Amino acid sequence: MKLVVLPEYSVPAAALEAVVEAAGDMVVVAGSCFVDQAVRKSRVFERLGMPRPGLRQSVAPVINAKSGHRLVAKLHAVPEEARMNVAVASEWEPVPLPDTFSGPLDRRSC
Repeated sequence: MKLVVLPEYSVPAAALEAVVEAAGDMVVVAGSCFVDQAVRKSRVFERLGMPRPGLRQSVAPVINAKSGHRLVAKLHAVPEEARMNVAVASEWEPVPLPDTFSGPLDRRSC
């Protein structure tokens, strides 16, 4: 299994469908994305089978054609994000991966 992890805020929501198409059987942590009104209105996450994220969340899409695409919300905001009132997750949500990978994936960012 191949795993690609992209930096925070490096993949805009508008590019996610192209990332899914290009990923094939790779697992891709597609950076992170700040969810504003425009991102929510685009419904890109729902089109990809992911839940609709909350407004002002920072989420990392985990692209995995075999076990389904998931979103991982940020647990802690850095000072710049706190000033933007980024909504943080209340609990850790590991992402299940295929049996060929030796454990769940934990995506944590600073």
